Amino acid sequence: MDNYWMDIDGVIADFCAHVINYLGLPDHPFTEWNDNRIRDNWHLIADDLVFWQTIPAMNRDIPFEITGYITSRPISSEESVKWLSANGFPKAEVITIPPMGSKGEVLRDKHNAVLIDDGGHNYEDCVKHGVRCYLFDTPYNRHIYTDMRIYNLSEIPLSLHIN
Repeated sequence: MDNYWMDIDGVIADFCAHVINYLGLPDHPFTEWNDNRIRDNWHLIADDLVFWQTIPAMNRDIPFEITGYITSRPISSEESVKWLSANGFPKAEVITIPPMGSKGEVLRDKHNAVLIDDGGHNYEDCVKHGVRCYLFDTPYNRHIYTDMRIYNLSEIPLSLHIN
């Protein structure tokens, strides 16, 4: 049985749009994850729990059972649990890795882990560590060529859902 792990920001939380709206920044697509609008304003949101708790949810229709969430948010796992619960996502383990941490390293020890993530660096890290990863499409990860790219959570092959 596969164990599905979800990234939060960029997959089920509309982080980029929220940064723009919350801070009143110019609205154009993020073409790189480390966009200057995030980099230059990180100090304004990193410790702002109101920011993190008010990010709009997206992709609420998850067609498989979630084992857990893995994120590198600068807030505690408990705060992410509050956001997940408030937005109606299934209850599951939440792992918060430190900045520059390795999701692949954490998940390689989880039996049959499958990650859904929007971060190209996380996708490449998972591949390096032998963890199956689906790259959730965004403008800032299109430079990565992979047949594991998805545009919707329902695109994960149904055969993987059989227990």
